Order: sequence, then C-alpha cells, then structure tokens
Amino acid sequence: MKDDIQMKTLIKMIDQKREEMISIAMETGFTSSETITCSQELDVLINKYQTLKLVENKTGIYQSLLHTLSLFVIQPTWTINKMKM
Repeated sequence: MKDDIQMKTLIKMIDQKREEMISIAMETGFTSSETITCSQELDVLINKYQTLKLVENKTGIYQSLLHTLSLFVIQPTWTINKMKM
C-alpha cells in the first residue's frame, strides 16, 4: 500500500517535471542549462520509479516462488501421489 502511494506520487511528479522541462525548453532552448538541469531532475525521478518497480517485481517473483515451493513442502504426499497417477 505504501509503495503504491509512493509510485502514484512519483508518476505525478514525473509528469509535472516533464511539463516543466518542455515549458523551459520552449522558452530557453533545448540545450540551455535550465533545460538540462530540469532534464537531469526528471532522470532522477524516473530512476526512482524504475527502482521501485524493479523491487516490486522481484518481490512478486519471490513470493510466487515461495508459494509454489510451499505447496511441495506442506503436502509432499499429495505431490507424490499425483506423480504416480
């Protein structure tokens, strides 16, 4: 839940920073120091989002793997009986 709120907040911040960068670029040019600085700030936000997403995905994979493994540990006879059929 906390990560979900954090992800939504980051998405909003990324959208706002992107709009700000476009606005600055239109006023000062695409290669101005202001545009470059804003672009770098946007990069930091995107990297944070991707890191959170990666952690979320890895956690999901590990939970799924643990669940699958627990089926074999909790019900070993069921697994053996299934294999014999």
